[in-house]
Formats: sequence, C-alpha cells, structure tokens
Amino acid sequence: MYNMNMRSFKLLGKTVKIVYSKDLEDKADAHGLWEDDKQVITLQSGMSQDQELHTLWHEITHAILDTMNEDKLSKNEKFVDLFGGLLHQVVSTLK
Repeated sequence: MYNMNMRSFKLLGKTVKIVYSKDLEDKADAHGLWEDDKQVITLQSGMSQDQELHTLWHEITHAILDTMNEDKLSKNEKFVDLFGGLLHQVVSTLK
C-alpha cells in the first residue's frame, strides 16, 4: 500500500514533507522525528521496509494528533507507538 517514493501528504490543507537522514539517530536518538513547526517527518535512512513503515506511521500519528491539538496524547509515546503500529498493520494488510 505504501509507495516508498512518496515524499509528502496533506493534513488540513498543509503539506507534510517526508525526508530521510543518514545521521538522524545521532541527532535525535530515534528512527523518526516529527517537526510540527516545519511540517516535516524525518526518517532514518537504511532501515528495513517494515521498520521504516512502522516508524512512518508512528510519526504520522504524532502529526495527526498535533494537528488536532491533542498535545497530551501526542506526548504519550506508548500510545503513539501502539496506535502507529496498529495503523501500519491495517494499511499493510488491506485486501
């Protein structure tokens, strides 16, 4: 379902860019990073496809929650990781 060449999507009319970084883990101690002020999701390059997609859905969950002004939920990493993982599973198993 996910085309690895996609580089953006829209949330409430704003374009969110997806970019890749070779040294994200060194800077952020993470595989992905959502920057609300820049409307950018950065993913660590070189991950397996499954890990990349899980990370992407994790960061998309942050983006959606921040767009909804759900700051408390967006800061709850356990919730975001589980919800993002479930979204990943739904999208990857759609028939």
